[in-house]
Amino acid sequence: MRDKIYLTPELIKEVLHQAGEIEWKMGVLAKFTKHWYDVLTVSPLGLIHIHGNQDTGWKHIMDRHGYFSNKSYFGDGAVGNPNKFTSSSIPIHDYRDIADEIFLQQQKDSRPHPDDQLFEKYKGTSTNYTGSTGKVQEFQLVLYKNTKIVHSLYPSKNLEGKSPKRVLKEFIRVKDKITASTRPCDDYFIIHIPYKNTRGFIRYVIIFKVDKETQATIGYLQVNDQYGVPAFTIYQPLCNPVIKTVLPTNMIEVPLEFTRFLNGLSIADLSKLEKVILDVETDMLKLEAKENTNK
Repeated sequence: MRDKIYLTPELIKEVLHQAGEIEWKMGVLAKFTKHWYDVLTVSPLGLIHIHGNQDTGWKHIMDRHGYFSNKSYFGDGAVGNPNKFTSSSIPIHDYRDIADEIFLQQQKDSRPHPDDQLFEKYKGTSTNYTGSTGKVQEFQLVLYKNTKIVHSLYPSKNLEGKSPKRVLKEFIRVKDKITASTRPCDDYFIIHIPYKNTRGFIRYVIIFKVDKETQATIGYLQVNDQYGVPAFTIYQPLCNPVIKTVLPTNMIEVPLEFTRFLNGLSIADLSKLEKVILDVETDMLKLEAKENTNK
């Protein structure tokens, strides 16, 4: 497992120096950044938001909690299935406004954090975000200890819809590898939704064949070996309640709708199909154990 890249004491000094520059006192909303540790924006309350990387700052927040993020994570609960902002979220406003509101409430969260020595955590409520229905929602704000530098910000629950049930612990849906293809002569789309193991190899692929006109769908499961090489396919059609979005009849004419459709598959509840994967994996592990015993 790689080491996480956080702000060091030296970089914290650099960030504080950048945040003290005169332009932030002149009402500048945001500025372009060159390095991951550069200041992206400073809020009215003086909270400092850095561009960040996959482990901290805005990139970290958007990767983990952006509604349409293609990042996938191993683990249980919120670790592997992080809560999301709304699909209409405008980060430059939402992140700044929510963080300021939570910070104003000054409610320290005493629950343990994996890196307590580096960060301090606040909790609070807000309705001040894009797509809000006026219902009060709880948020978590994580700052670098003894600073106003934002490490992370996220809702305690999904702000838009329920989070799909996480069935697989040892495999994750590779959201940025979901594909759909067709040919001019075909009256169907073929959709591939891959799942990779902890070693980074594609182990399973859910395959949908979707009729362009009727949207009638058949599902199959491709099973690869531990190194991603196709081994066999389960051809018994899988149950498929998940393709509810109406497919465009011609994705060339309406690419935006088709893109939204694929984005929808990245967050769709595929738990029933993932249980099939879990059953297959369980059977294969039993068979492997039996073969090893007989050697």
